[in-house]
Amino acid sequence: MGWDRPYRSNWLANAGTDPDAAWSLKDGPGRFSYETNYLMDTDHGIIVDVEATPARLSQEIVATKAMLERSAKRHDFHPDRIAADGSYGTGPFLAWLLKRNVTPHIPVLDRKHQTKGKYDLSHFQYDAKHDS
Repeated sequence: MGWDRPYRSNWLANAGTDPDAAWSLKDGPGRFSYETNYLMDTDHGIIVDVEATPARLSQEIVATKAMLERSAKRHDFHPDRIAADGSYGTGPFLAWLLKRNVTPHIPVLDRKHQTKGKYDLSHFQYDAKHDS
């Protein structure tokens, strides 16, 4: 399975490299890679936990939840607030934090403007009479 093989999505998913790595275009040419995620105690300036994940934005939230739960069990670390960039600002994750009395200092992720030239839902109206 060399790079001279024609592109197929299943080839990218199973390219014969590390099966847990993810295809990433971040920071240059595409490659299979991982991201490292850190949980920091900013009051004391220390790293409390680290988790490596496939290079996918969706995995950052999974890693954060795991690190928060793990650090609570291992170190009795229960932050009352958390700061992160906008990729963490999904409704379900923000609700998950609030349910645990953690104040999120995270911008709400709003993808309404990311239409790539396609019409968004605001361009359509439901017609109940014709169910269309």
